[in-house]
Amino acid sequence: MKSQQIILEKATGILFSGPMVKAILEGRKSMTRRLNKQWLKVKAGDRLWVRETWQHHPAREDFRAVVYRATHISAVPVKKWRPSIFMPRWAARIYLEATADARLEKLQEISVEDAIKEGCEYWNCGHPDCGGKHYGPRGSFRELWDSLNSKKAPWKDNPVVVVLAFRRKI
Repeated sequence: MKSQQIILEKATGILFSGPMVKAILEGRKSMTRRLNKQWLKVKAGDRLWVRETWQHHPAREDFRAVVYRATHISAVPVKKWRPSIFMPRWAARIYLEATADARLEKLQEISVEDAIKEGCEYWNCGHPDCGGKHYGPRGSFRELWDSLNSKKAPWKDNPVVVVLAFRRKI
């Protein structure tokens, strides 16, 4: 009798911030823009696994019991989170499938429809410190982009980015 073999599909790890992990889990995010041109090699059908901030479960002895910062709610606090860059594939809970070949685009060419696919909808800050700012999807995306990339590639510089479209694999 032949032994059973587990064939692992080739998959590439991709970093996402906590709010973007939540947007993926809620079904609001199906697109991302990246500065690194290495993402141009992604083709429709390729698999990606989400790297997110994580830690071994603080109250369990099972080494593979994991908690994720984006959705962690527990009476047992996590003292120190492990950065997403150090997340091993075995700890991943979210897998994605590219729905189109990666493409290049100038950042400011993002459409309203694509901004929504990026997980950005209408946003209204009612806090007095932000001056009651009100944004549509593109403005919300611009704020998100600059919160993550303002030092190396701010919105105003209009860099060329790699656009990846995906769906969550369950």
